[in-house]
Amino acid sequence: MKNKILLTLLLGLVLISLGSAYTWGTQKQGECIEIREVCPLPFCNETTMQAITYPNSTLIISNTNANHTGTIWNYTLCSTSVLGTYNVYGYSTNSTINESFHGDFRVESTWLEQTTAQGIGSAIYLILMVVLMFTFGIVGFKLFKTDTLWVLGVFFVFLAVLLLIYNTWLGYEFHRNLTGFSDSSIPEIIFYSFLLLLVLGFLVGLALLFLHWKKIFKYFKREIKRKESKDEDLEDWDFGDDLGRR
Repeated sequence: MKNKILLTLLLGLVLISLGSAYTWGTQKQGECIEIREVCPLPFCNETTMQAITYPNSTLIISNTNANHTGTIWNYTLCSTSVLGTYNVYGYSTNSTINESFHGDFRVESTWLEQTTAQGIGSAIYLILMVVLMFTFGIVGFKLFKTDTLWVLGVFFVFLAVLLLIYNTWLGYEFHRNLTGFSDSSIPEIIFYSFLLLLVLGFLVGLALLFLHWKKIFKYFKREIKRKESKDEDLEDWDFGDDLGRR
């Protein structure tokens, strides 16, 4: 029994090796590929994908019929997350003749290639964004401690938070498009978490402004009066000085 199974497998491999060989070029990682070819027989009733394997020979599908449009058969494969060369084995038949075929296609990473100058420019831009984030944060906290410029401090801190979210998104994009490593959801989760915190903080800030609008109105009114008082004192002082000169 074992000898019969082994003989059948060897015969199948020989038939495949004697059949038509195809290549379907290169495909981007994670994108679907159309495995398509013209029927090698005068006409075909069906085309069967005996096996499609990952580069490590792990089976993806087996004994699956392809679609026919006239003399062209095609099969759409979307399991292309692994980098490397995929192997395809199958046969076409017209109920009388079977024609075996085999082929391959290669899956490459979706990462973008950069020249040395472009890579340096990207790194400088990312570093600049990080430096601006820390600068706005430090200036904002210092101004927040003052009596008159604390509103400006809040604005700078807000800008720092925005840059923090933007830099997180930049890190996610750099990781996904420029490194060539496997895609990870961690940077995306961090980005949307910061974005959620920003939205919640904005809504809480609006709620506090609404609840304490009287205090805020009195504060600005007091500041305006104090400024007007300083201006009046300055005008009186200038007038007195002019009289003394006369």
